[in-house]
Amino acid sequence: MSSGTPDYTKTIRFQLGAGGKISAQMGAVIDIAERLHPHADWAKFRKIPYDRIAPIRNWLTHRFSVEPPQTPVAGLWFGLCHTKHGSKSADLYVSASTRFSADDPTFRWSRDPEYQPDYCFARSKVLWKIYQHAHRKPGGLKETAERPLCFAYAAFVIARLMSELDPRLFLNHHGSAGVAVGIEHGEAMLLGELNNDGFRLAEDNGRWQRPLQPVNEKLIDRDSFWTMISEAMAATHGNLDAFEKTLTRELIERTHKEIREFSRQFCELLEETCNWDVYGAATAIGCGSEDGFLDFRRWIVFQGRRQFVKILADPDYLGSYARNSDPIEHWYSEFHPGVVYEKVTGRNLRNWKVSPFPTGHNPYLTDKQIAKRFPKLWKRTRRAA
Repeated sequence: MSSGTPDYTKTIRFQLGAGGKISAQMGAVIDIAERLHPHADWAKFRKIPYDRIAPIRNWLTHRFSVEPPQTPVAGLWFGLCHTKHGSKSADLYVSASTRFSADDPTFRWSRDPEYQPDYCFARSKVLWKIYQHAHRKPGGLKETAERPLCFAYAAFVIARLMSELDPRLFLNHHGSAGVAVGIEHGEAMLLGELNNDGFRLAEDNGRWQRPLQPVNEKLIDRDSFWTMISEAMAATHGNLDAFEKTLTRELIERTHKEIREFSRQFCELLEETCNWDVYGAATAIGCGSEDGFLDFRRWIVFQGRRQFVKILADPDYLGSYARNSDPIEHWYSEFHPGVVYEKVTGRNLRNWKVSPFPTGHNPYLTDKQIAKRFPKLWKRTRRAA
């Protein structure tokens, strides 16, 4: 990464102090870069999911937990470099030093670190996307985009994580540590100081600013839940197995809180499907047991907001729904967000509470009652049988 492009450090420093979502901070950097170098490709960089920082959070947490430093940590260095994990890319690595000086503009303390874990690279998908957008085609922005955007993203995501993670994970009983990001053979920036009370941003003169507070971002709400479902379904063309794998990959890249909030939204929607009409429809297609009824309700949610509303309004609508699929074979899902949560955190998901059956009297106890209430669905399932 060369340094023959404009200095973005003042913009990055200002955005760090302003706080907010990383995507908005990156947007401010892209705005300046686009004004300096107009190009159609900047639109691609704006679409990168900068706010999905869970993979880097999980990398840091895991690395420092399983391979903690054995010496006092006075300085944490996050370096940007080029790597080749399958294909050439930009990436981020971490090291720690027993030496640190806030007054050293050359960051000599970061050289020859006493601590560098075996798996020191983040393998960041965001940095990979930046590199690919910049270099994959002739006439691309190349270093003009790669250098400032990788540097800015590293600064924003590391500052955010330093404010959110437990300082004891990094300090190894040392009182405080300076935190810096930098490009190999290029510019670097002192982000701030990490101590037992939290993380404080640095000013240009090396003094420490106010503590950087964790951002209280809006978690997954009902609209964003439905957006995740519709995007996963569109990407997999309605194939349920592929859909569940895609949704799993999406959730793995989210924070622990976002996975829990996704689960909460999912549970609320499953509760909406827990009524006797939906149960009667489930019985008509052979999903009347407790497990079968829940699997059928999951499938209803995964049809997306529009179809969810139609099915709940009149489950007999399923008599003409998805004519190329066999309801007995395909209208159920065993997807559970708790599996994803446990994979990410190693802990059980505790907010999964779903009613097994509706309460009150079941009006659909006989085939005659079911056939009368769901004539189209009954005819379809009996024809299939």
